[in-house]
Amino acid sequence: MKSLFKTTALTVFAAMGANSAATFAIPIESVITGADMTGIEVEVAFLGGGSETAVWGATSTDASVPEGEGFAGAAAGTGWSLSQQGFTLGGNSLIDNSVLGLWSFSNFSTSIFSGFQVRGLPGSIVFDILGPVGPEGTPGSDIGRAFLADPLFPGISDVSYSYSDPFSGPDLFSTLDVSFAQGFAPQSQLSFLADTDSVAAVPVPATLLSMALGLGLLLVDRRRRVTPANTNAQA
Repeated sequence: MKSLFKTTALTVFAAMGANSAATFAIPIESVITGADMTGIEVEVAFLGGGSETAVWGATSTDASVPEGEGFAGAAAGTGWSLSQQGFTLGGNSLIDNSVLGLWSFSNFSTSIFSGFQVRGLPGSIVFDILGPVGPEGTPGSDIGRAFLADPLFPGISDVSYSYSDPFSGPDLFSTLDVSFAQGFAPQSQLSFLADTDSVAAVPVPATLLSMALGLGLLLVDRRRRVTPANTNAQA
């Protein structure tokens, strides 16, 4: 089901001088299903205040279902759930032209929700927003797809979304926020598409700190070794 990890090189400029640069590789897997997103967090906000968070888990890994739709996962709380099945890039079925890769947010409680947030990085997942045609953005991330709500949802005009916590510009973000201007009523369901990738979640600041510290130690050691030789040459 999964593709092999692709490697992308990200160039990061450290604060060690205008011409200083360090390059490190982040493995990216661009073919992801709902079953691959174990560990991501979903937080639902109630219209009257308060929230509830649930952790994602795999719910199906049935390879016999055509077009990858047997691979699914979900997070569920008190009277609500967010699920996804198939490849997150989505598309149309070659069998019956149905939509593949759908996420589904359901409210089967008596509460009204103001929105929900999906935090991918706890499960090493990021959202890939560039595509489904055009440049891939971060090398190795392949094409992606930003949030696209089902046009048949009754309150489609009230749905808004945003991406935050950038992982790698211009396309990879670790957080998706979905809001409902009029609230998400009981017994409602929203289907949407949103592509994800799997990444090695290495915090960039920590990586830069390690590289800077290592370079600093090398420079100090080099100065200590060179200074005595220069002193003897001048004497």
